[in-house]
Amino acid sequence: MTAGAPASRRATVVGAGGLGGPIALALAADGVHVTVCDPDHVDLSNLHRQIAFTGDDLGASKAQRLVAAIIASGGQATAYLGRFEAASAS
Repeated sequence: MTAGAPASRRATVVGAGGLGGPIALALAADGVHVTVCDPDHVDLSNLHRQIAFTGDDLGASKAQRLVAAIIASGGQATAYLGRFEAASAS
């Protein structure tokens, strides 16, 4: 965490793929508690652009795998497996 930063910083990242994955990892590395929203699963067809996943993750929930990677590196994260919609934004 950055020196002097509040411990209660939170962010929601919608999508755990090519853009959301690196963003979530960077936020978590800076001490932000990240909620990752993604209903999809890791698929071979787009694995080449999703740096948070490997072939071992094929078929697994993107949100759950990304959260596991964040936690394994010492960060804090929560997975939300549903679609992000206005009704679920609270």
